[in-house]
Amino acid sequence: MLFARGDGVKLKPLIVYKGVPGARIEVEVTGFDDAEAVHCVQENAWTDSEVLNYWCGSILSPIFRRRAGTKVLLIDSLQVHRNNEETLKCDQDNVEIRYVPEHCTAILQPDIGVIKVFKQHFRRLLQEILKE
Repeated sequence: MLFARGDGVKLKPLIVYKGVPGARIEVEVTGFDDAEAVHCVQENAWTDSEVLNYWCGSILSPIFRRRAGTKVLLIDSLQVHRNNEETLKCDQDNVEIRYVPEHCTAILQPDIGVIKVFKQHFRRLLQEILKE
């Protein structure tokens, strides 16, 4: 998952691996966390309530705490986002959630090419690591 602030500053990505929470892979990938990225696992490598909670605690909440005033979170219309609005607000009253209209994310997301390139580079790097 890639994120950016409204002023264009990129936030560290959350990389979700396919794996069983609490099992060996999770222990290994969470050890990768550093200033560059945060890592977690989910059985299908999807964003679910647990992944959202992890993202909010490790990436979003610290940013919200450092910034004064009202914050606007613009996200796609996935049901998991709509079902977890309180989690996405990170226990703050001054967060407004706005949704990209359904079926419009691919059209309205300005950096769709960035995500594709990021995934290509990430896969290439992962393949290099696995060859070692």
